[in-house]
Amino acid sequence: MTNVVYLNRSITYVDLDSEYDPVRNRFYVSIQFEVKQRLKMESDVIDPIAAERIAISNLTCVLVLTSSNNIEKREIVMRLPTDIDPTQTHISLGTNLNFYKQIDQAELENLMDWRRGGDVSFRWSFHGYGLIDMIDHAVPTQLSYDQNLSFTPPHIGQNKWDAILKKCRLDDKYLFEHSLSIPGNLYQKKNRFLTQMLNDVATMSNNLNSAKDRIRKANSPSDYKAVIGDVKTSLDSIKNLRVSLANAREFLIDSNTFIDIDVGGAEQAALEVIGRLKNILEHIYQISSKPAHIQRGGLRFQMNPDREDALFLFETSVCILKYFIEKFKKLN
Repeated sequence: MTNVVYLNRSITYVDLDSEYDPVRNRFYVSIQFEVKQRLKMESDVIDPIAAERIAISNLTCVLVLTSSNNIEKREIVMRLPTDIDPTQTHISLGTNLNFYKQIDQAELENLMDWRRGGDVSFRWSFHGYGLIDMIDHAVPTQLSYDQNLSFTPPHIGQNKWDAILKKCRLDDKYLFEHSLSIPGNLYQKKNRFLTQMLNDVATMSNNLNSAKDRIRKANSPSDYKAVIGDVKTSLDSIKNLRVSLANAREFLIDSNTFIDIDVGGAEQAALEVIGRLKNILEHIYQISSKPAHIQRGGLRFQMNPDREDALFLFETSVCILKYFIEKFKKLN
């Protein structure tokens, strides 16, 4: 142990919030604690010291978040705001201790997705070092937390999340992040429909990755035609999805998307949806074919796609890919 101050014995949680710094154009999540009791240093080499003031160095606060709607936990490492408030270099009785984490809008949106609408509770721990000022010398100490100290974790409800989103200017936006890779464990599953579709989904993934690389550099109609060409190629095989009761059952009933209330009801709904999904694939494929065509109904034309055309087809296809992958994860 040597010298250690268990900070959570002396401080009380105040609030979790978010802030926007217009000068740096940055968003921050912040957490505030109040130092309610004198800071006591415990030691295995000297007598305990009740400190009035501790100089701090490299102090971090680690939040572990738990959502009522998700078994997966999230961890956020927060630091002292030395770039925002360089005066916060000491801890003393009666003061507040503020930690910040810079967060971009995509990270916050990802956190909302993880939360899945649930209330979030969180616990914290502290890690760092300090110096306790004595009359004629300073005593180095570790700043830590007492793992055995029990307390009721605070909750962040919907109203608080709404306020955080508004401060971070996400109240009128929705950002999404979709992976374009296929999880390796899908290849170990035994579901017949899944194994039948994996090659088509892999083709879709590979070509959408190519489209992604192109669209990041696209700046002309010819560039956007190339993006749309990749989208078309990504759908070449998957658009031929076979609509059958067996496929509907193994895809949308085995994933628990549809369940019977009346016998046979789930099968009929699943069959309809897989048919409409095939229609969507075919329609996106047909639109993606237009830059390569010059004639329709005997009348000639030329398509000069712009960015919105390429993004519409690309993003729609990415959403379809994500739909397949997320459904596949639920199959055996």
